[in-house]
Amino acid sequence: MVTASQPGPCARLSLSLLFLLHENLKRAHGRPLTDCPEGDPLLDLGTKLDSLKCCVVLLAPPPPAQLKPPGSPAAAGGGSGFGGDSSAALAQDAGLVVQYLNRAAAEALKALPHPSVAGASAASSPGAKAVAESVPRSVPGPLLEDADGSVTAMLQQLMAGSGAPRRGALHCLTLRAADEHVGGHASPEPSTITCPEALVLPLMSPNGTCASVALLFDRWEVRAMGHQPGPGPAGRVVLEGRPLVPEIPPGAQPSPQAVAVLQNLVRSQADAVRALKTQQGLPNQDPRVLAAVGTLQQLKAELELQQQLMEAFDPEAGSGRGMVAQLVSGSDV
Repeated sequence: MVTASQPGPCARLSLSLLFLLHENLKRAHGRPLTDCPEGDPLLDLGTKLDSLKCCVVLLAPPPPAQLKPPGSPAAAGGGSGFGGDSSAALAQDAGLVVQYLNRAAAEALKALPHPSVAGASAASSPGAKAVAESVPRSVPGPLLEDADGSVTAMLQQLMAGSGAPRRGALHCLTLRAADEHVGGHASPEPSTITCPEALVLPLMSPNGTCASVALLFDRWEVRAMGHQPGPGPAGRVVLEGRPLVPEIPPGAQPSPQAVAVLQNLVRSQADAVRALKTQQGLPNQDPRVLAAVGTLQQLKAELELQQQLMEAFDPEAGSGRGMVAQLVSGSDV
């Protein structure tokens, strides 16, 4: 396991790219993704990005160790982020590989389940208690769908650029998810997510060359594929996504009334726990108290999740509320 005190080559590369992302956004867009006050170590940047309500994907040329001949043991998959023949993966995405994902991007690309989907408690803030090593920092390539070659051409043009940091541009991108199954059944075609407005930003290094390309997005769609049953045509939107919350069907965001009902249930259950202790004099370890406390914790977790979903999918907020839209417009993030 790579430790913080002894980062491996890939970890050091990821950290250097995060520094570039931070500086490029400050210089080209007027603000970084997250605040780093004076005296606050930039070494904590990765941890801060894991709690960010924005998906961050960094594409970069692979380290020399990943460039193995086809068919060699290192090219047959494993920890570098590739699955299958690495030369085939490098032939797409303009020869770039996923060098870094933050937690929101790992969840969006199905490389990491959301805590509520995985059965873990959602009581903690999204990503706040995450252990950095638990977040996969790469996914098997290729990442980008590119039927007409336009995405590869764009990436090649960005990587060939030189000069000072420049503003990114919005593009509609379709990204391949990391999961190999859709709906619990083997899928004959890759699972994808479509990002209607992804900010594509070249990361310019101090020597004026482009070291990486950042993909930033905070909303995406999961569309029905040709083999999936259900009403409506293939390509219809079946799920909508926002960072650090589960995907939901269109229009299925919780209402304020539903959240209010949960709040009342939490208060009632808290009163029930208090009554067991004060009125009946039961100790904390009594099975009846433990069962009531367990129910209270489940209700609190469900309430927090529904509040997060209501905020993330607030129809009155509009697209201008997202971090990407604010970066593009120059408003406060």
